[in-house]
This record gives sequence, structure tokens and C-alpha cells, in this order.
Amino acid sequence: MLEEMPVAIVNTYNANNPNAAALRLANTGNLHISQAPQGTDYPYIVFHIIASSPDHNMSNYIENSTVQFSIYTNDSLDTVKLFGKLNLVFDDQDITYSQQINLRCSRTGVNGPERETDSTGRTIKALNDVWLITADYQFMRQVDFN
Repeated sequence: MLEEMPVAIVNTYNANNPNAAALRLANTGNLHISQAPQGTDYPYIVFHIIASSPDHNMSNYIENSTVQFSIYTNDSLDTVKLFGKLNLVFDDQDITYSQQINLRCSRTGVNGPERETDSTGRTIKALNDVWLITADYQFMRQVDFN
């Protein structure tokens, strides 16, 4: 699943649906795997796989991976808005990699040191005039053997 994950995420980000289109429109610095190029304009999103674990028994195989999205902006309100758009695209969704491979995606957490919180209590932080919020999502792939 580790090879499929970045492709599935990028395909979902580039999907032809209103939520993905709204995310792309707001995220003018684009989506990057592992790190953004030096000098990338804000806002932008970086994602990377932070954990992956397989589990199998006689009837199925399950693999869970955690992906962290880091949203960088130069405005606190833009950070919260962009997180909301990201969440609409990825939280509680079935992500398709191919006709045979579907990944179930759900948000597991939002992280950051306290500086200010939005109306839902999500923590936001500022580092050197750069606003950052990180969101972790679990991707699950299950293969039944029967």
C-alpha cells in the first residue's frame, strides 16, 4: 500500500468534484509529497506517510497507514479555511487507487502548539509568521481472501 498511497492522494486531490476543485483553488502553492520546493508561495500543503502496519489472519489482510498533511499559510484564517477544505476531500471518504484497490480514509487528529483556537477548538500555531496546522488521516485497505 505504501506505493499506492501517494498516487491515491494526488488523484483524489486532482479529482473532478466540487470539494477537490475548491481545495485546489484555495491551495495556490499546490500539494507536495514530503516537502515543498524552496521558495514555494503560501498557502501550500505537504503530506507524508508517518506510520504503516499490516495485519492479517485466515480470512483477510488489513493494512493501516497514517498520513500527515501539513498546511502552511501566512494567515491564520486561511489555515483554518484550507484545513476545512482538505477535510471535506479526505475525511470519512473512500479513496480509489484502481478498480481493485479502495482505501478508506478518516481523520484521526489535528495537531499544533496552542496560540489560538478556531470555533471548534482545533489548535493552530504560528512559527516565524508562517501558520501551520497538521492533520493526521488513517488510510485502511482490506483484502478478503474468500
